[in-house]
Amino acid sequence: MAAGGAFQVSHEGGGDNAVAGQGQPVWAELLTDGLTYDLVGLAPGSGVGTMDGAQRFGLREEQGLLDCEAIELRPGPHIVDGIGLPPVYRSLMAVGLALAELDGVVAVGWGGANTLMAPAWFTRVLGEWLAGGVFPALGLTAMVGEVDGGLQTRGLAMLAGHELRVEPSVAEDAKARAQVAVRLVDELVRQGVFVPEDGRRKIGEHALDLCLSRNGRFIRAFPASTETE
Repeated sequence: MAAGGAFQVSHEGGGDNAVAGQGQPVWAELLTDGLTYDLVGLAPGSGVGTMDGAQRFGLREEQGLLDCEAIELRPGPHIVDGIGLPPVYRSLMAVGLALAELDGVVAVGWGGANTLMAPAWFTRVLGEWLAGGVFPALGLTAMVGEVDGGLQTRGLAMLAGHELRVEPSVAEDAKARAQVAVRLVDELVRQGVFVPEDGRRKIGEHALDLCLSRNGRFIRAFPASTETE
């Protein structure tokens, strides 16, 4: 069985208790490019929990999902430790793209960033990226504003090893800081491993220095003329 040529269903599970409504999920193993992923929460079994408090893209804030049931696409046991490797997460996202195009899909969530996207948003930005375009920072990562005016990502660490923090001094305008963050996320995902010695960047009119935070969690972006800590 196949969906859009992207994957094959190689195994199904769940048992009689799931069909009887006793809370055990029904699942299927999906095979693509020699890698397997588990699709969990299928009918007639119970679904998985929906994502509360997620940052939304292309979905109205008032658009409720309480009446929806969620299914979850997970890396198979043999590749779960390699989910941060480009061949693995790109393959996972390609399967997600095929699933998002099925009838009845209301929203697509990306758990690593705690984001929810309209199916049309997800298929457009992900399809463009998989075809060689810009990484969809607004969706596969979240942008979180801090009280000091800085901007931090959520979800980038899974793909690039660190989160990104754009310092308030990078630009006076919050929109400009967000645009810098989106461009930097794309570069960091393409680079894969951040090398502090190669921390100088030019993003539009902004000359930047990148360095690791003291705790190693963040790649911090400063104006190049500012002395970093």
